[in-house]
Amino acid sequence: MQNLPPKLQHDAERLIRALSTVAGDEDRVLEVLKQHAHGTSIERTKTVAAAALAITFAECITNPVSLNRSSPAPITIPKEQ
Repeated sequence: MQNLPPKLQHDAERLIRALSTVAGDEDRVLEVLKQHAHGTSIERTKTVAAAALAITFAECITNPVSLNRSSPAPITIPKEQ
């Protein structure tokens, strides 16, 4: 999305990829979300999650990209400074 700061765009895209690799498995989806929230403020967690939703519905659904589901990328979101 053109209106997002680059760091937020990057973090949101990583969350989308991580969630995409576990889609259909409720326990693993919840684990990815817990990992996403670990070590970050609630505001940052909500901001990245909201950006991920915006990207998903503004870009991914209308312009899908192929995903390599065989090797999920670990999600590591750095702590706010």
